[in-house]
Amino acid sequence: RIDIFLGKVTMIIIDFFVSIVIVLSLVISEIQCFSAQYAHPFRCSYRTNSMQLTASSNDGDTDDDANMKAIRDFIGMTDAELNRIISRVPEVRSYDATDSKICISFLAERLSLTNLEIKKKLVLRLPQVLGYDYKNDIKPSLDLLQKRMDLDDEELSALILKCPQIIGLEYEQNLEPKIQAVLEEVGLDLDIAKSEILRKPSLLQLTPRGAAKGSA
Repeated sequence: RIDIFLGKVTMIIIDFFVSIVIVLSLVISEIQCFSAQYAHPFRCSYRTNSMQLTASSNDGDTDDDANMKAIRDFIGMTDAELNRIISRVPEVRSYDATDSKICISFLAERLSLTNLEIKKKLVLRLPQVLGYDYKNDIKPSLDLLQKRMDLDDEELSALILKCPQIIGLEYEQNLEPKIQAVLEEVGLDLDIAKSEILRKPSLLQLTPRGAAKGSA
């Protein structure tokens, strides 16, 4: 009987310590996530979005409503701002919040953007970015653009913030011809072309992917 008693006590102690370890792991994870948000605001966004989406669904909202609320919340938009981008780009309603979150997280980290820059300079000006796939639609063109124009990371970020419609455009088809046109205007001097484009990105005469010709 003593052996049985000691065995039960041992199991209780083991269970107790396992529980402590699990709780400590969760606490450490939350602290790391919270700290990382200051350097890269959207780095912890994937898990946060999943929690928000689940909570919204449990509130009796439809899936579409919960999805839109998740997008609104992780970007930090007001209801009025969300409605404004939907009125401009109705396709936003079809975007998946989790996919949007992943794309924005990668983009924010690549360009070292703040929450406010993501919202004001990108999403409110180019709502389509919420529907892009970072690895397929954005990263390849950004890599080629940066290399072609010999841009450092800060210059690339500054260019994108001034001209967000660059995001999502196919490099060879949409960007290279525009860069080449500017180069020819300045005598094929890359340094001058780079300086002029950074100063006035409208020289590239770009329209967002999928926009009709002549639209801004």
